[in-house]
Amino acid sequence: MAPEELKGDAKNEWKLVTRYPVSEYKCGLRSGDKIRLIRDLDIRDPDGKVVNTYPEGEVWDVIHGTDEDPPVIWLAHPDGERHTWDDSDVIFEQFAKVE
Repeated sequence: MAPEELKGDAKNEWKLVTRYPVSEYKCGLRSGDKIRLIRDLDIRDPDGKVVNTYPEGEVWDVIHGTDEDPPVIWLAHPDGERHTWDDSDVIFEQFAKVE
């Protein structure tokens, strides 16, 4: 993964992100934690059509994140792809921390 990453903001604009100083998130997760999908996660296109499904039981890594707004948790999928999620307890509706 390249050190430069593109991240959308609330207006769907893109911003170059090069620093990842956040290791502890507001929801209590930390970089290095592992979280497991507690049910299938469907990815939909803008029309609502399912284009991909991540299966229940898959384990993702919590990674260092940015201090940009809006606050998000940075995750690494097992294939190495980076993803973001709202930095709130809502993440625990889809994931459970692996102890």
